[in-house]
Amino acid sequence: MIYRFLFWIWFGLIFVLSFIPCTPKNKLEIGNMIFRIDYFEHLVVYFMLGFFFIMYQRKNGSMKIFIYVMAGLLWAVLTESVQIFVRGRTFNPVDMIFNSLGITLGLLMTYAINRIYFSEKKV
Repeated sequence: MIYRFLFWIWFGLIFVLSFIPCTPKNKLEIGNMIFRIDYFEHLVVYFMLGFFFIMYQRKNGSMKIFIYVMAGLLWAVLTESVQIFVRGRTFNPVDMIFNSLGITLGLLMTYAINRIYFSEKKV
């Protein structure tokens, strides 16, 4: 029950944050390299969305992981694409890549860990 709640809250939070204009972009400089911290934030936020979704769905029947990954990728693309229409925001393909990577890793890693954990519990 808690994961269902967390999933929908997290899902809504991502939706709302996608429409907020002019979010700051913090940068980390290491030597001559500059890394935008918001890329890591995208990865973590979407990873958690995948985690909450698998934990929520784990109790509701069989896993259709391919469909979940495709739906997650669609959500990652849509939330980035909507920013074309938000003043002060821009479409960034790198953000979309980190969104997609985060949701895919969150779904697949949580699914794999749950499968291993729960198959060992039955033995």
